[in-house]
Amino acid sequence: MKHAYLIIAHNGFEVLKRLINALDDERNDIYVHIDGKVKVLPQLHCEKSQLYILDKRIDVRWGDISQIKSEYALWEEAYPHGPYSYYHLISGTHLPLKSQDVIHHYYDAKQGNSIISPMYTNEYEIDLKIRRYNLFTYTYNSSNKIIKTLSQFLWRVSGFVQKRLDIRRYKKEQFYKASNWVSLTHEAIGYMLSYKREIIAKYKYSWCGDEFFVPSELSRSPLKDDIIYADDILKVCFVGSTPRILTDKDLEMLIQSDSLFARKFSEKNLSITEQLIHSINECPPKI
Repeated sequence: MKHAYLIIAHNGFEVLKRLINALDDERNDIYVHIDGKVKVLPQLHCEKSQLYILDKRIDVRWGDISQIKSEYALWEEAYPHGPYSYYHLISGTHLPLKSQDVIHHYYDAKQGNSIISPMYTNEYEIDLKIRRYNLFTYTYNSSNKIIKTLSQFLWRVSGFVQKRLDIRRYKKEQFYKASNWVSLTHEAIGYMLSYKREIIAKYKYSWCGDEFFVPSELSRSPLKDDIIYADDILKVCFVGSTPRILTDKDLEMLIQSDSLFARKFSEKNLSITEQLIHSINECPPKI
């Protein structure tokens, strides 16, 4: 069966074009969600893959429930066109580090298992991001400095009041955090879609809930034994807790990496994207 690539993009469309070109393969269908704030949509096309640009576009805000809603929009678009072997959620600033032959071979060996990065629990973080009511997240990083400052102030005040009053939700449920970039089976997507209403309600007031809802909900589902936790899917280089932009200086490291994908790339340094794609095409790793 084919694979479905589900791409969340909000800028860096020259990188997005190169990503789509690298995924353009008769074994893949590609779905793209472009942020609702974008006024002029990029011109995207494929020669071998079926390309779907979502008409339903969410105004995505960092840390907000809108991130989860954009994932659901992609799942709802792709699922009826399935079944697919895998539904890969990636960003518009990802790039593959391996050829499609290698990537498909990797997933063929794990057929029937959803792939999630190693997950962990941090009670302080879970208490802050999931068990508290996180208000004002929609405008927490507003481009308007006054609104941003006010929202962050009110978010802190709300958190302080809840802590003093010991307001905590879902005390009996365990939550897990992992990368939001996942590769899920058709059965896993079907499960997540069947509980959409309940999941959206549960994570509505979460903060960065997109990093919690898939591993947490699948880990207590009938599909929990079908999950593989793998750290070789995505290469990310962090500065603190923030993924840094990959540049030409990282080229050799990325070529030598065992990971299938890397992020994040920027339009300000397209040279590395060209070199990576050339490396994949010219010297594809042996299977």
